[in-house]
Amino acid sequence: MRRLYKEVSILASPLEGEADFSRVSEKSVGGIVAAGNTPPRNSQGEFRPSLKGRVSAFLIFLDGKSIKTPMCATLALPTRTLAETVAEEWRGQGEKIAPETMPLTKLANTAIDRVVGREEVVIGRILAYANDLLCYRTEAPADLVARQNEGWNPLLEWAAGRYGARLRTRVGIVHVAQPEEAVRRSAMHWRSTIRSS
Repeated sequence: MRRLYKEVSILASPLEGEADFSRVSEKSVGGIVAAGNTPPRNSQGEFRPSLKGRVSAFLIFLDGKSIKTPMCATLALPTRTLAETVAEEWRGQGEKIAPETMPLTKLANTAIDRVVGREEVVIGRILAYANDLLCYRTEAPADLVARQNEGWNPLLEWAAGRYGARLRTRVGIVHVAQPEEAVRRSAMHWRSTIRSS
């Protein structure tokens, strides 16, 4: 397949204490890669350095240049598995980039460009609607009621057991107030999830 670039490679970056992935640049990866230079590669054409310390980000390179988000931040991913999956999306591109075929790239771009620095706003928006799917149920038909119970009750039980967030359910769409403790515990979970990713 012909494509716009020849190589897709991944750089594991030891960024001591760096948590703001939107501000990662090639110069901030511990001197491993200088801006604009092609990173060193192993015999398979992949950059796999021996790193000391904690790996904080994985960067993806196209022909030696790091991928940028639509807002021009470096696409820095928190896990090798995610980086490998996103790299596969890029390897699957042809002569034209088809963003609709790269859902994880789009999701990562959104997280970096729209969430970093706005975590509390995003958490608030998630919490405003987080329980709608799970907590508002139908009364008919019976097979849908059974599917809702089968699919959603285990998630509610998991949240209650893991986080102590016991959410109330009801039939219909009339608002049901959730216990303050459940909302507080849900917020703690979302803060920890967003900050660790």
